[in-house]
Amino acid sequence: MRNFPAVIGLGSFGTILQLRLELRNLKPRRLVTSYRKAFRLWRPAIPPGHHAFICNICGVHASAELARILERDAPSCPRCNSTLRFRAMMAALEEELLGTGKPLVRCRKRKDLDGVGLTDSGVYSHLLEEKFSYINTFFHARPYLDLMAPPAGFQSRFDFIICADVMEHIPPPIQVAFANLRTLLRPGGLLLFSVPYSRDDKTVEYFPDLHQFEILGDGAERYLVNVTRAGESQVFKNLEFHGGTGATLEMRLFCEADILRLLHESGFRQIKIHSQSLPKWGIIYDSLFSLPITALAG
Repeated sequence: MRNFPAVIGLGSFGTILQLRLELRNLKPRRLVTSYRKAFRLWRPAIPPGHHAFICNICGVHASAELARILERDAPSCPRCNSTLRFRAMMAALEEELLGTGKPLVRCRKRKDLDGVGLTDSGVYSHLLEEKFSYINTFFHARPYLDLMAPPAGFQSRFDFIICADVMEHIPPPIQVAFANLRTLLRPGGLLLFSVPYSRDDKTVEYFPDLHQFEILGDGAERYLVNVTRAGESQVFKNLEFHGGTGATLEMRLFCEADILRLLHESGFRQIKIHSQSLPKWGIIYDSLFSLPITALAG
């Protein structure tokens, strides 16, 4: 073993030399295992202003600017592009559904659990499909699921539902959509829920009298034309869209108290706001709003 190669990239020259000398004293059968252990324990140097974490979705050891990690929807994992919101949601799902804490990619398969997503991101949906009996649904593409009129075959079918940043785009009355979330779950089924929300006194409905409406125009010039139930015509400009057009129109800004009330009135119990930072997973909060919420179907 006199020509045993030095390990590259493990830190300072002294660390490399020490490791090389230690490995020379190992028996051949232990050599490969020790190399693997060395690489598994290795961590790159962390630049100033960065935070090192393990992505709890793809399992990669990563680092990113702390300011970027704190942004709710900024990709900060270099491998899977997970965001703070995605990692926080998957941490909450695993905690409440499986009672474990490990990267989603390393969770054991549970094909006995049926789940459904409402336009879930591909960052984590492909892993949910691998681990569970899970389907991702859409409003404008197959497989369809309109939360205001869900298919009859979906009633009491699922052990968990992920409703992530969907409810702010659904036309009023929003109480119907919350009630339908409950009907899709089996008794004791888990709801994983997120929306942007404030801690103001009440939810702000941008179009409270929405009835018969359409979105016209192009680009920044798009506007909404509505005819109320009373026959009054309305025109709204300066619309806010999330990630696209049409159904992604922002309809409201929830407040936390109204979300908790709507969940309770819809038959959910054990409602929990997941506010704990988990720095190991790159889940760090600088403000306690728009956090993941879980609840069980009563």
